[in-house]
Amino acid sequence: MKHIVSVSLLLILIGCAAKTHRNAENKDTITTTGQGDTQQLVSSNPVPTIESNREYAQKLISGEVKASDDEKTFAWLDSLQSGNFETRQLAFKVYEAIASKSDGSVSEVIGGYMKKYLSLFPKEFLQNAAHLSAGQQNKLYEFIAFEFYASGSGYKADLEDYFNETNANCMNCSHEERLSLASIKTMIEEWVKKTQD
Repeated sequence: MKHIVSVSLLLILIGCAAKTHRNAENKDTITTTGQGDTQQLVSSNPVPTIESNREYAQKLISGEVKASDDEKTFAWLDSLQSGNFETRQLAFKVYEAIASKSDGSVSEVIGGYMKKYLSLFPKEFLQNAAHLSAGQQNKLYEFIAFEFYASGSGYKADLEDYFNETNANCMNCSHEERLSLASIKTMIEEWVKKTQD
């Protein structure tokens, strides 16, 4: 009797495992821009290719495609966190295009992406931001500041923790770059304080 129960239990487990395996095979695949990128697009049929992802980015940059509240646009903003330097550079150009041409829901989420990018890659962020006009830089810092404003009255502690983490990630930063980070922190703090008043 024990043998029959054991065999029955084994068959049930094998059946469950096979069903789980079939379900995993039927899920949409995720494509990336390659080389360890964090840009992930949940596919729909047909599966987008690496080239089509980069082509879409170029169309966003050129203005041929307008940024919208869709997975491809957000995937390129996600790519600001990619482990691949070239992908992050292209993603920053996508950000520039989105920031200059969009409004509405896409603009509302930009700050979170840029806040994370600054924290993870502060030296690179500063180098990319240096190529922006003064107006574009102010808009960029306002996007980030809004993220702290949204945290309410506890923004000062959040800001302090955030810039401590950002400075810790800035191992190769020069003295001037650390001063730039301090200046950005001051601008953000002043913007949040002014907005809350």
